[in-house]
Amino acid sequence: MGGRSIASGILYAELDDIIAGRMTEMGLHVLQTICDAFADAKLVDVNLSDNAIGQQGIGACNTVLSKPSLERLALCNNGLSVATMEQVADILTNDTSGTGCVATNLTKIHFYNNMSGEGGCRQFARILE
Repeated sequence: MGGRSIASGILYAELDDIIAGRMTEMGLHVLQTICDAFADAKLVDVNLSDNAIGQQGIGACNTVLSKPSLERLALCNNGLSVATMEQVADILTNDTSGTGCVATNLTKIHFYNNMSGEGGCRQFARILE
């Protein structure tokens, strides 16, 4: 069976609360496996809320976070720290393809119930610039 994957036609990914209760290593593996399944998708809406993902988890989600097609993103109740928010801002503001960064296409971003404090808010502001 060659060609496009089934996931290539998916636009909306509800990936919230999928690793709760799992040991860290297993949870990260599950999260990365699911996110990587969307490698060929042109996702416009991704919800990664309620996953307590931290820095390692953001790396595991890079496939869906770095989609140039992304318009809406939810990262609520993940316990994101200052360092993690810096990583998120780096991913969303990086122009690796030469066609503009992900942040320029975002029309909606939900980011509440995290532990980023003032420093994380400064990183969040980079996404909005």
